[in-house]
Amino acid sequence: MEPDFLQYINRIQLIEKWMNPQKQEISNMLHLLEKKKYDELDKALVEFPMPEDILKELVESLKGKPVYKTLKKISEGKSKDQYTNMKGLFSLGCHAAIKMEDGQLRYGMILPLIHHRIGELIMS
Repeated sequence: MEPDFLQYINRIQLIEKWMNPQKQEISNMLHLLEKKKYDELDKALVEFPMPEDILKELVESLKGKPVYKTLKKISEGKSKDQYTNMKGLFSLGCHAAIKMEDGQLRYGMILPLIHHRIGELIMS
């Protein structure tokens, strides 16, 4: 089965927007995708973290802060209060924005994930 072309395009777009790669790196990835050299493309993509990796990195950086316990409970499914969950997720988004303010723009990659989850909580 052939890999999903759109998933590759979305991943390359995320990298281009949030990781500040060299233009040559993006051109190379698009060329590999066009030529269907998926193994080589996967090797090039490995150099850039996935949104899930960025999210884990941010949560780990919050160890020792009160929000860390809340986020841990959310991730383990132990937090039943939707308002506490919202508070934890809004705080996580704020911490991502703080990292971005400090020049670490890759944290912007996870904001859509956080906001999507907040939206789900609001609608429930």
